[in-house]
Amino acid sequence: MSRTRAASRSRNVAPGLIGVALAGYAVGGLVGATLVGRLHRRFRPGRLLIGVALVEAPLLFGLGVPWGPLWVAAVLLCAALGVPALQVLIDVAMIVLAGVLAVGAGCSATRRRLRDANWPPVN
Repeated sequence: MSRTRAASRSRNVAPGLIGVALAGYAVGGLVGATLVGRLHRRFRPGRLLIGVALVEAPLLFGLGVPWGPLWVAAVLLCAALGVPALQVLIDVAMIVLAGVLAVGAGCSATRRRLRDANWPPVN
């Protein structure tokens, strides 16, 4: 049984209302994608990461307030606004890390001493 069906049966919530609540997160992600450029121009990466985290935590506590699926949709929409900007930060960090590893591998490949090194004996 899917989680949505289990939630709709155990909480007596119509599946359509669960869809409305989850659509709030999707809309927040789409709106957040339009904000990525502005956020990256305005804030340095570390400050953006900390700022989004500080805003996200209190928002997610709002999910515990029992005001219905539209409330949940609104909270998830607000919580998802910063997610695309963080995904871009993580992607850039991974690309930089991959470049550093490629340079290290290239330097290692050009060193004869490293290429010809013997493995220590295995007991």
